[in-house]
Amino acid sequence: MKRNVGAGTFTFAIADDLNLSVDVSYGKVETTNITGALDATNTRVYADNAFILGNGLAAAQATYANGGPFALFNKDWTSQLDSRTEFTTEVKRAAIGLDGKFGDSS
Repeated sequence: MKRNVGAGTFTFAIADDLNLSVDVSYGKVETTNITGALDATNTRVYADNAFILGNGLAAAQATYANGGPFALFNKDWTSQLDSRTEFTTEVKRAAIGLDGKFGDSS
């Protein structure tokens, strides 16, 4: 994580009974979260799967494996996928205010 934050306030007396204030702030945060990829556990692959239709051996294995019409597939994809999330947030803020007596009000 990388964080840059700053803030400042300025107050100025415009008159004896009237003040001007200015408030500014800035922030920028960058984060990167490294995560694990999804796994495939006991995923069924059937003999009519489009990726093995042209491969007779794979189709036969998918048909007769585990005594059913499918083969079970287990795979950890972590080594093949760069699983991460990256976020950048930037915030700018400025506020101007008047405080004091305006005419006959307070």
